[in-house]
Amino acid sequence: MTTKFAVVGSPISHSLSPVLHNKAYEFLKLNFEYGSFDVPEAHLGSFVSTSTLAGLSVTMPLKKEAFDFATRALGDALVTRVANTLIFIDQEWVAYNTDVFGITMALSSVSYPEQIHILGSGSTATSALLAISKLYPSAKACIMARNENQAKVLMSFGESLGLACSTSSLSAASVVSSDLVLSLVPAGVLDSFWEHMADSEQIPRGVLFDSSYSPWPSSAAKAWRSESISGIDMLVWQAVAQVELFAESQGIGLSIDQAQLAQVMFSAIKD
Repeated sequence: MTTKFAVVGSPISHSLSPVLHNKAYEFLKLNFEYGSFDVPEAHLGSFVSTSTLAGLSVTMPLKKEAFDFATRALGDALVTRVANTLIFIDQEWVAYNTDVFGITMALSSVSYPEQIHILGSGSTATSALLAISKLYPSAKACIMARNENQAKVLMSFGESLGLACSTSSLSAASVVSSDLVLSLVPAGVLDSFWEHMADSEQIPRGVLFDSSYSPWPSSAAKAWRSESISGIDMLVWQAVAQVELFAESQGIGLSIDQAQLAQVMFSAIKD
């Protein structure tokens, strides 16, 4: 019998997760099938209660809702209180957060930054702070977000991880002088800011990571005119971790070469 998984969120039609997962299952010879469902905010519980899925990848705007829905949380989900993965195990839904691993791997080649700027205050920003605390524990992190209250909540979370955190309004001067900038907002949200940056003569000195990937290069990457990392890297690596969790949940013991599996997934997108 084929075991079924899916990605849920809204909107969902742009998601590359079905391509990535199904290619991985084919490569690993797993009898798994992976689809997608548009599930609006506040409807996750009702969707799951009528589904026969063994596990879910969870994207915007459901990551906090997924954590609250789960009976139990493990690993990074327990720390962030954000879940991008739900798996039905022993008659209960268990929450995981593989975004932290995805961000960690996406940033693994970046030289140690002294100053990091985070643009955004949503679930991905929460996961990014945990990834930063693991990769660059002595770095200073400044959170720039339209929602000041949420920015302060994130600052407190970062401080609880041992990071030196602050908040600030969005500033081009700060962004271009940063060692590492993480743009963690939906595509299009900061287009006017990036258009202003593109028209200026300032050349950023650091690295940009943009969680957006469709289209690529994004408006942020076009304006950056320096090294930039696409959200595709995060997407692929978090999916690698999900595939491992899905297989494990079905009692399938695999010795997965993560780098090889990631390359298979990257190739699937290019095909």
